[in-house]
Amino acid sequence: NNIVTLSNPKMSPDGKSAIFMATHRDYDNNRHNHELIHINLETSVLKILVKGEITDMDWSPDGKNIAYVVNNLRTKQIN
Repeated sequence: NNIVTLSNPKMSPDGKSAIFMATHRDYDNNRHNHELIHINLETSVLKILVKGEITDMDWSPDGKNIAYVVNNLRTKQIN
């Protein structure tokens, strides 16, 4: 059984797009994977930006950049 949950939506400062987290849970193999996804709200086009152990994300105040935290089980990294 694979279940996908969507969480942590964040609107861009201009309101034209959003980012959110998709978590794919694979209960059979006791695993989960995260994707940081961008959606253009005017065109409904989705784009996977990052795959990995993403723990948080947010827009820069001007909306030109997205910051996210990746936990690679050794260190936490802010991108």
